[in-house]
Amino acid sequence: LWHAEQAWRTAWGHRLVVVRPSGIYGPQRDRLLNWLQSSKPVATGQWSNRIHVEDLAGFLAHLVVVPNIRSLYLATDDQPTPLDEVLAGLANQHGLPMVERIPTTESGKKITNQALQQSGYVLRYPSWQQGYL
Repeated sequence: LWHAEQAWRTAWGHRLVVVRPSGIYGPQRDRLLNWLQSSKPVATGQWSNRIHVEDLAGFLAHLVVVPNIRSLYLATDDQPTPLDEVLAGLANQHGLPMVERIPTTESGKKITNQALQQSGYVLRYPSWQQGYL
């Protein structure tokens, strides 16, 4: 993806705006529910970054009116959360058994949405708890 961004940057220069969304979730996006139903174990300490599909669409529309637009935005919510915690919350919400947790060292990244926030966009779903519930 980075190489593709660079090719677009070469072609469009300063007019290019790259938006890198984190894990997109929302209606008809059942990857984590399918994970729970498959009973696939999950590693602990694995950071998960998410954005609701409505917030991603809203942010993209918002960029049209941003006066001092940046060349790069990380589209993610306000709350990076370990994946096993997200799965546990969904299991509880849907009355499903929690999958086995396999202890591991911390991995992944906690992504910040500072540029998104500074653009003036206000997330409708600032964390996975509001978006999934």
